[in-house]
Amino acid sequence: MEKKRYLQGYLYVAIAGSLWGIGGFFVTKMSESGASSLMTAFADHFLALPPLLLYLLAKKGINGLKISKKGLLVSILLGVLTKGIFKLSLDTSMVLVGIAASTILMYLAPVWTAIMAVIFF
Repeated sequence: MEKKRYLQGYLYVAIAGSLWGIGGFFVTKMSESGASSLMTAFADHFLALPPLLLYLLAKKGINGLKISKKGLLVSILLGVLTKGIFKLSLDTSMVLVGIAASTILMYLAPVWTAIMAVIFF
């Protein structure tokens, strides 16, 4: 049973990586069609809602939607600060400097984190 879960984890990582990897293609195509980086970032997250909602309802039922006020506030802050600004910045950089440069610079995130830790902590 443990080996099955282990392999299932690798499968999910492969699926997530593959789907994340084609994101730049869609950002480029939407940009060429006249969509702004703000629109691509919004569409990316907004259109993720229906399948995630269906999955949550299938797994947990209506009780899966219950959240405390504090949990909701933290979720909003998490979404705005980490997902919203991140996605907007990434999509804008893909349009301005290209997918390859944006991806390489994004993967330097651990370096930026270490530098910020030295500066702020």
